[in-house]
Amino acid sequence: DNYKLYLDSFGKIYKYEISASAVNWAIAERFTISYSDDEYKLTMFTADGTTKSYYVDSKVTTPDNLNTILSNMYLDWNVNTYTGTQLSPIEYRVITYKISSATGKIISLDFVEQSANTLSSTTGKEVYNARNNTIGSIRLGDATKMIDATEYLSDNNLCATSYADLTDETEYKAFAYGEIVNNIYPFVLITEGEAAYNKNTRFAVITETGYSEEEDPETGDYIYEISAMYGDATELIVSDDVSTTDLVNLMKGDIIYFKTNAKGYVTDFDKIFSFGTSVPTQATLAANSLVANSTDYSSLTGITIPTTFNYNFSTDFTTEWTDVDADAIQVIYGPVIERTDRLITFGEIDSSCITDINSGVAEFGFATDVNVYTYDYSLSAKNRLGYSGSAVSAILPSYFYPSDDDKIDWTLTENQEAVTFAFAIVVEGEIVDILAFIPA
Repeated sequence: DNYKLYLDSFGKIYKYEISASAVNWAIAERFTISYSDDEYKLTMFTADGTTKSYYVDSKVTTPDNLNTILSNMYLDWNVNTYTGTQLSPIEYRVITYKISSATGKIISLDFVEQSANTLSSTTGKEVYNARNNTIGSIRLGDATKMIDATEYLSDNNLCATSYADLTDETEYKAFAYGEIVNNIYPFVLITEGEAAYNKNTRFAVITETGYSEEEDPETGDYIYEISAMYGDATELIVSDDVSTTDLVNLMKGDIIYFKTNAKGYVTDFDKIFSFGTSVPTQATLAANSLVANSTDYSSLTGITIPTTFNYNFSTDFTTEWTDVDADAIQVIYGPVIERTDRLITFGEIDSSCITDINSGVAEFGFATDVNVYTYDYSLSAKNRLGYSGSAVSAILPSYFYPSDDDKIDWTLTENQEAVTFAFAIVVEGEIVDILAFIPA
């Protein structure tokens, strides 16, 4: 073991800590014997994310030790016949090991039991809290080695991960191992968990149609890249759980919510806004959007937008939010009448294509961490889509000519030419994401 030593002013040790990162952690996968040289070999998936095989020193494979190793490896291990075919559940095959620098063989091998008072196979999932870096009672840190086994049963996939890849307010099934050092566990195994939607979920805007395909360097499986604006990010990595047909159907300007696994790969998504095959011209956008709407702003000619979240892309979208009631989620689309640093006002359009500024408007506040996207028709086509962080000043309100009785007649050309439309997601009364279409 490696130790961190603390010395007093006289140079004497007064405190020491075991270095959590110095321990070699892995998942035992295969234990075989080479009859030609009568040596045992262990194949493992290490916490560094690689599959390795090592011969085991004969001092480790004494008859007693051998039975201990194999009874941990196999559920049906028979000590009398030395046979076994059914591997133990992965959470029982966590090991620590040491390699001889002289021979390259395993000279120490221990199967590690789950730490007491942490999540076990009978207690289900616990929520990850990003502020405290905890999954239930399991505290994580920079020195915590982690393996993601969420796709182990379905695809035999394992990958190294870290707490940075976990999603806040998401449930994971996790197992902790080892002695707590500096209040954190040295090794954690994630066996179940897929991000659900929550208050911190943000949408992504597709920037290019199509996808690219490559091989995951850790698992060898196919993964896909799609071009999308997601905060400062410009692409999303998609696992092979997602159908390529669904990826092909993503068009520029589509807005999606997505879920990720513990590695941060997209495993599922819901399309919540789409223009179809292409983003319309400014004139077409105005013509299709300046129609009678209701307070949910969802009756739009030529624009695919749901009247509620329960529509053909996802029949159970609202049930996928873990900490928000379905009726606390709103989809907003309409002309922007006014915008301040704290509030934005949308216009309601009646059957005569009129907005009454006094009574036909709806006002919403911005969340402090709102994500602001703009599609600016005054820029070249390839540069129109942009991300402004939480700078709501990027949302330019419409410029219009109201009548004497404070009504906006949207049939007038001068009003149509300078109208800003915006699509927004409101969660519990505050806008968390907004895409504004700025006129040229």
